[in-house]
Amino acid sequence: MPGQYQITYKYGPDNVSKTITVTVKGGSTSGGGSTNDNNSSTNGSNNNSNGNINSGSDNNSNQTTNPGETTDTNGSTSVTPEIGNGQVAVKGESVYATKKIGLYKKADFKRNNRVKLYSKAKRINRPQFIVKGYQRDNAGKLRYRVQQYNPYTRKYVKGTKGYITASAKYVIPVYYRSTPKSNKITVINRKGLNSYRKTFLTQKVTHYKKGALLKVKKVIKYKLATRYQLTNGHYITANKKFVIQK
Repeated sequence: MPGQYQITYKYGPDNVSKTITVTVKGGSTSGGGSTNDNNSSTNGSNNNSNGNINSGSDNNSNQTTNPGETTDTNGSTSVTPEIGNGQVAVKGESVYATKKIGLYKKADFKRNNRVKLYSKAKRINRPQFIVKGYQRDNAGKLRYRVQQYNPYTRKYVKGTKGYITASAKYVIPVYYRSTPKSNKITVINRKGLNSYRKTFLTQKVTHYKKGALLKVKKVIKYKLATRYQLTNGHYITANKKFVIQK
């Protein structure tokens, strides 16, 4: 009913009490010191909390800030996507370019800050990179902060730090994440590959030449890479530059 009412409530571990006056006018309620939890959200709150980070295309300039992002002082945004996203490689993961891409000094890709241009290459020659971090350009496009890595020498390539596109149309994970339906893979690297007794690829057992057909038991995650366990119990790399699923 309309009128003024005094409400006393207690809160906290010490049962501190507080009394407020609530005025009811024609069914609406107002109170000088009252709060409503249902109104605690505002129009400026995170409206994208239920969205996943999408690596997307470079043409997608309307991407908004997602959970896990922090804004740098220069106005750009660094991003830490959740592991298992499936679209964006996690920090420390290897990726390679399936099409022609550029490596740039800054997240905003301009000719005058380009470090290197990589042409489209055959699978075994595709440039491989280690993801070091993330950045969005001024248009909101997601970039990987990377350094090129040579899996054959197991060393970084000097002078190749910078930014590349994070679009899955151009850059994808280097390592297989699943076992082929046929449970078979073929060695494609011209120098072949070795099998080992340990998942960290030590204690060499056998060398397989290019073209060798191997039977796979399962894929095993090793840190931010994967291995294939063969049916004989030995392990090989699941790097796509070395093997291909049948």
